[in-house]
Amino acid sequence: MHKKLLALPLIALMLAACGKEEPKQALECGNPAAIQSIRNQIQETIKREARSFVRADSRQFVDADKIIAAGSELNIVLDNPQEITEDNKSLCSADLKIQIPAEVLRTADANSPLIYSNTGLTEMLQQKIMGSNLSYNGGTFSTALSYTPNQNKEVTFEDNTLNTTAQIISSALL
Repeated sequence: MHKKLLALPLIALMLAACGKEEPKQALECGNPAAIQSIRNQIQETIKREARSFVRADSRQFVDADKIIAAGSELNIVLDNPQEITEDNKSLCSADLKIQIPAEVLRTADANSPLIYSNTGLTEMLQQKIMGSNLSYNGGTFSTALSYTPNQNKEVTFEDNTLNTTAQIISSALL
């Protein structure tokens, strides 16, 4: 009988320990790996788009290597990274700002009639971003970005915002 009485508190303790939920670890929203992942994805998209355009361009106005080099000069910033909960899922949200350097922007604007006929660079960009969360002002693209970093310093993006942004920036650099 004593053995049964001694076993009951032990069983109760074990059950109580099993029922405790481990506290959730906070996401590292400001981790530098996020900005590097964004930079890598943008540069890969620019590289792919530039090479695709050059292959299809019989006029040969565009040098893919110059477009790729211009893409490496972009100033990319994540402002105000913070953890949010959306549909019972924790993820990071930040304001993404991508600035094209002034010299690169002047060159793109001067050469845009070769690619986009009579449409100016700013007008072409406004047409491309219409209906998206992306905004463009004086060489700077801005949008809200949702992502989830993991323990391996990799980042998963929650939607296609970054891909769409990269494609539009690629169009600007062409």
